[in-house]
Amino acid sequence: MLKTDQIDTSAPSQKSKWWLLLACMLVFLLLPLLCFHSEGEEEHFFTRSHLFWFHIVWFECIFLALWQAFTGSHIAKLLNQRQQTGGANVAVAYLWYKASMISALLWASSIFIPAKSSWQVLPILVQGVVIVLFALLTFLTPKTKELQMQGMEILPENVPTPPQLANRILEIIPDGCSSEIRNQIRRISEKVRYSLPQVGKISSSQKYLQLVDFVSKLDCSKEEESISSSLRNISNLVIQVSNECKQ
Repeated sequence: MLKTDQIDTSAPSQKSKWWLLLACMLVFLLLPLLCFHSEGEEEHFFTRSHLFWFHIVWFECIFLALWQAFTGSHIAKLLNQRQQTGGANVAVAYLWYKASMISALLWASSIFIPAKSSWQVLPILVQGVVIVLFALLTFLTPKTKELQMQGMEILPENVPTPPQLANRILEIIPDGCSSEIRNQIRRISEKVRYSLPQVGKISSSQKYLQLVDFVSKLDCSKEEESISSSLRNISNLVIQVSNECKQ
């Protein structure tokens, strides 16, 4: 499998993207100014109507929505949040794209309807509905990421996960100890490894932190009776953590 440093992730700088966006916006502003004239027959297509500037602003907004679909922050998050929440970022991109395409069709139909026609209000009205609908969907869709991540809270980086803690427990088996102590330590290690979750409530469990502290302070240089008593306390604490996470 390729490592992340072996994948070509080169992309244009943020500054170049902004310059490209500005250039496109200027082109879309200058083209209609050059092609449409203020003087001429009122019904002629290339004569500016009272909706001339409105259509320019409308088109610029459509382009900005399309730009957002392909360059918004949700695109960068696709790599960083692929697991569990990556689909929500794809959905956001699709919503921006679909809204811009529908708006483009409405804009195209509007420019071919005479400005003084009563039918002109129809695409404008539908555009307003599209804005409200997709604004609501674009706002609500990212909220699904929070729902997806419920119960998926992870442990802090400085706290060992249950498998890591289980390995630490095995490492403290003292040399020359009895088979009873050795088996007791192995049973506790298996309980930690297989009965404790790695995400969810355990991330905020004070008992789990207490368990980690107990393991780190376990002194195997003491007499076996004292070690056995400490191991029983650890075993009981593992059960308490397991029950706490199941609630």
